[in-house]
Amino acid sequence: MIDKVYGIKYLVFDLDGTLVKLPVEWDKVLEEISHVIGYRPRSILPVLKRFYGTRIYDKISDIIERYEEKSLDKIQILDNAPDILKALARRFYIYVVTMQSRNMAKKIVNILGIEDIPRKIISRNDAGFRIDQLRIVLRDINDDPNTVLFIGDKVLDMIAAFYLGIKGLMIVRDYFNSRITGTDDLLEDLETLGVRIVWSLKDLLKVIGSS
Repeated sequence: MIDKVYGIKYLVFDLDGTLVKLPVEWDKVLEEISHVIGYRPRSILPVLKRFYGTRIYDKISDIIERYEEKSLDKIQILDNAPDILKALARRFYIYVVTMQSRNMAKKIVNILGIEDIPRKIISRNDAGFRIDQLRIVLRDINDDPNTVLFIGDKVLDMIAAFYLGIKGLMIVRDYFNSRITGTDDLLEDLETLGVRIVWSLKDLLKVIGSS
């Protein structure tokens, strides 16, 4: 049984991992980035947050975009996302936030055939941290954050939503180890924060109640 969420006017979607799967060669990206920043990072997101607004950030973003571009021909559309978004757009205002570049985000949206649906696309060119991207959305809608539902695939997405007073829904498609320690269960923690957990984009339709 999935708890419904009511009073929603705005749906904000992440792209990669939520609507599509972009098979970027991240090991090669990290290797190239290490020559720019002087150390081998463990992952991309902390680097984007650390260097946002600097010339180094622009170099990092250009490196990532080259590999994003190479992976486009192998992009996987998840859960019949285009049809689901077209149906949702009849009831809700749609936004997209992504750590892809602006150029890549537009290409992905075009591949999905939903270029006319999002009111705005917020990319890593606009903000290098998820909380800041969602802040841009909130400024644009100028409405109660509680009327916004953010759909993503990462715990960080849900933390950002909770921090800003936005409702969160996390899609978990792959293996998920919720038990972090003997006393800490991640699913329990997320549900305590009000985050809905679902296993596919189709489950979103079961979650949204009538406005």
